[in-house]
Amino acid sequence: MLSRFIYVITIGVLVVSCSSARKLVTSERTKPIDNASVRYTPLWGKRIYKGIRTPGMNAEKTTAVYTFSNFTGNVETSNRLQFKYALLTDVPVEALDNINLLNYMEDWYGTPYHYGGSTKKGVDCSAFSLGLMAAVFNIILPRTARQQYENTTRVEKYDLHEGDLVFFNTRGGISHVGIYIINNKFVHASLSGGVMISDLGENYFVNRYVGAGRIKQNG
Repeated sequence: MLSRFIYVITIGVLVVSCSSARKLVTSERTKPIDNASVRYTPLWGKRIYKGIRTPGMNAEKTTAVYTFSNFTGNVETSNRLQFKYALLTDVPVEALDNINLLNYMEDWYGTPYHYGGSTKKGVDCSAFSLGLMAAVFNIILPRTARQQYENTTRVEKYDLHEGDLVFFNTRGGISHVGIYIINNKFVHASLSGGVMISDLGENYFVNRYVGAGRIKQNG
């Protein structure tokens, strides 16, 4: 009885928080001009930008206003995985409506990293991205991170969408790849933690970020 009561209270809190977040969220991003240190904050929903020049700083600050009017999901009918990954990505539950993506991530989550691997016993970053893109988006990628980079069109960090690839230089050249999800978060096969979700704003990834790519599609 007690556990059921706690579950009902938890769901109620999530519904209220998601309903509040859906109204309006304002955040800030910094766009580099020269070699300024920058940090990108959550980017999802409809974007409206207003440029603001900050005196004494070698960077242009831009205020971004995000709304949540285009979500097709419904918090009242959301499943367990939507709640779980909403917490992991820090977004409203109804923002995560790609159930195939959630199922694939859940199926592989925690799989250990193994260079050259492509199975549940061990997988490397490019094999994981190759498998996810084929299973979820019906897109066939080449095998290595560098080849995947070369077969995508460059995308600005502030314009990332679900399914875009993010690339990093971790040991020379294009050596690591992940798949962007939402709200600055991406899923990847990490050397240290296996398949997991990370944030592009973490210092490790900020310092090694090379660029993002969108799949080139014919037609």
